[in-house]
Amino acid sequence: YDNAYSIVHEILCRRLIDQEWFPTVNRAGFHAIRQDSSFFLEQWIPFDFSNQSMYSDEDMQSDTHRYGDWRRAPKEWIPYHPSYGDYQVPGNMNRYTTKCLNIGTRQNLLNDYEIEMAFKDAQTNGVAILSFTNHDFRNMEIDIDDIYPRIARIAKNYKDVSFVHSDAVNAMQKTVFKDIGLDTLKLTSKIIQENSMTKLIVNCVKGHVFGSQPYLAIKTKEGRYYHDNFNEREHLKSWEYIFDRSTISVESIDKVAVATNDKYGNQSIVLNDL
Repeated sequence: YDNAYSIVHEILCRRLIDQEWFPTVNRAGFHAIRQDSSFFLEQWIPFDFSNQSMYSDEDMQSDTHRYGDWRRAPKEWIPYHPSYGDYQVPGNMNRYTTKCLNIGTRQNLLNDYEIEMAFKDAQTNGVAILSFTNHDFRNMEIDIDDIYPRIARIAKNYKDVSFVHSDAVNAMQKTVFKDIGLDTLKLTSKIIQENSMTKLIVNCVKGHVFGSQPYLAIKTKEGRYYHDNFNEREHLKSWEYIFDRSTISVESIDKVAVATNDKYGNQSIVLNDL
């Protein structure tokens, strides 16, 4: 991320402003997490499906360790909070990381043994997430037709474990939280004049933001997209952004969007059209 922050932020700003979309869950490309991307996720994205640690390393190929090395991470199909010092080790970061293996590729494959261990983890823990990924640039039908019958066959050996089909966010919510209510997160935003300054004021009027502040995206009338940080007005409750010659003039702005998640994966997005 250190070498691509401008690109990452432009992509997020475009999706937020043009499509009113912001990520709640992440799976790293090549499952490669480093300290810079770990800290990036910790600011805004509560769920991460990048762990590729395996009970059996027989499918691990040495050349892939240079990308996503997860050999120190928990092998269980159960989410954990990563450590600030080592994203592979359980610690006291706020987000959850969980395991996700590949289908239809050459390494870190979801084999029968890993499926079996997912059901055993569910027996031991009460719940587990058996997740897998594929490449969306190709026809995935063959791989899907292969994996689901194998899961169903192995499930017959675990009559005490039921399983449901789920998206990534819902799976994480049902696994690590109890009694998540609806309508539990809400941002408001407005542009005001205060002390001879033009400000965007953002308040969290319901719930709690994940990380230290919401995500700010700005689109100019020229069609350029920018991200910047807020000033804090009230800790974890209210923020402001000042439009002036040190940042960007309000007259040059087309739209401003603000997004946040909470730790449960609930989301709030507000859009200001200037």
